[in-house]
Amino acid sequence: MNTLVQMTVRLKDDVDKKEGYECNAQLIRSFIGRNGKGLKERHYVSTFSYYTYCQMSPFEEDGIYKKGGFYNIGLKTIVEEFKDIRNYRGLETDKVELIAASVSKLYYEPKGKLKSVTPVYLKTEKIKTPEYMDEVKEQVRENILFRYVTSNLNSMSDLDYLRKTVIKDIRINPKFITIPFKSKKIASGGHLLYQCVHVEVEFMDNEVSKEVERVIYASGLGNLTSNGFGYME
Repeated sequence: MNTLVQMTVRLKDDVDKKEGYECNAQLIRSFIGRNGKGLKERHYVSTFSYYTYCQMSPFEEDGIYKKGGFYNIGLKTIVEEFKDIRNYRGLETDKVELIAASVSKLYYEPKGKLKSVTPVYLKTEKIKTPEYMDEVKEQVRENILFRYVTSNLNSMSDLDYLRKTVIKDIRINPKFITIPFKSKKIASGGHLLYQCVHVEVEFMDNEVSKEVERVIYASGLGNLTSNGFGYME
């Protein structure tokens, strides 16, 4: 069942908007590490994580989430075990504490279009030419279809057929959005910087397209949705 998890957290330190991605990811991975139903093992070996979450709200006008402040995080998933997060009140990291979590069925009526709320990570270089833009669009198309056929929610697995009948259009804003993960060090001594873009996807009007749209809405788009990337509405 597609699931919506609504979390309330309290910050133990100031966190700026871009640091919020790592802050949220560390809290969720802390839950995954404690889950006794095999979630950790599947999380680190599977091709896709099949969950996606938005940034903390309410958003602060100065871009800084405040120490001692209470914020909400919405997580969408097709993974049943995430329901257990409601039993982990008090779970905390260096920067955030889980105060409460509620779980409900995720309802979504396909609209024929999805747009990224948090930017999508695609492991691409900067998009400078129309030819490379076409390559990146094809990468987005394949990500969508492979997510669908490996979701266990698919009624069809014929990729050649899906390539012709699901995606009507893909639009990508080529401007990179840089998201730092300071805990992930690199050989040069710095830390990882994820270069992300915003994506909009338009679907064809048929039943299998609606199935695909539901999966992407519930599980995210692109690589590393477990970092908070590719949350779609």
